[in-house]
Amino acid sequence: MSNKIYAMIPARIGSTRLKFKNIRLLHNKPLIWYGINAAQTAGFFDEIFLNSDEILLAKLAKEYKCKFYNRAEEYGSSIATADDVIYDFFKHNTECNILFWINTTNPFQPYQEYEKALCFFNQNNLDGLITTTKEKIHARFLEKPLNYSSNEKLPKTQDLEPVEIFAFPFSIWRRESFIQNYEKYGYAYLCGNIGYWQVNKLASIEIDDEDDFILANSILFGLDNQQCYEKKYANLED
Repeated sequence: MSNKIYAMIPARIGSTRLKFKNIRLLHNKPLIWYGINAAQTAGFFDEIFLNSDEILLAKLAKEYKCKFYNRAEEYGSSIATADDVIYDFFKHNTECNILFWINTTNPFQPYQEYEKALCFFNQNNLDGLITTTKEKIHARFLEKPLNYSSNEKLPKTQDLEPVEIFAFPFSIWRRESFIQNYEKYGYAYLCGNIGYWQVNKLASIEIDDEDDFILANSILFGLDNQQCYEKKYANLED
């Protein structure tokens, strides 16, 4: 069996919340560029694919020197699930044994973590790996306290058990187990031996709406300004 590792950057042309977000410029680069560039900079992928239902995006794939996979129209609709898209890609790329799904919507994910996560994936013989972020924040779920009690003093934030949230800048799956589970159950995203990889706050920023885009642009343009790195404090002297 092949042991090739592929990076796959999914990019639908349509979006229900932010129209054409994958080709919209973020800090003077299309949003789609960030995932492709991160995969290329990581330097260990056997192939890097832009996966889209829109053939026009093949132009960008060529410009950014990666391969293009034109998924069927049925996998480009808003009702198509990630399970469907991954299964379709695995079935049409039989030499791929390990697949990295790299989201275009998380432009702050450092590429250096890809190889660390892959080592963790292999060392633990995982079938899938999901990225998460942990937050020490008071949380409720289904109108009930999740990590605190309403019958006692409200704990300090630093004393809380952190809430772990799926972040999705990237995920990893193993071909054989994914296909087996999908064909047996009709899904496979969380099947088998699943591991979790914690990412930082910047990596967890996901661009889904206009406010997210403004925030990401503000961060990137702000990072160009050296004042962002200066540590200054209020003057308390008389």
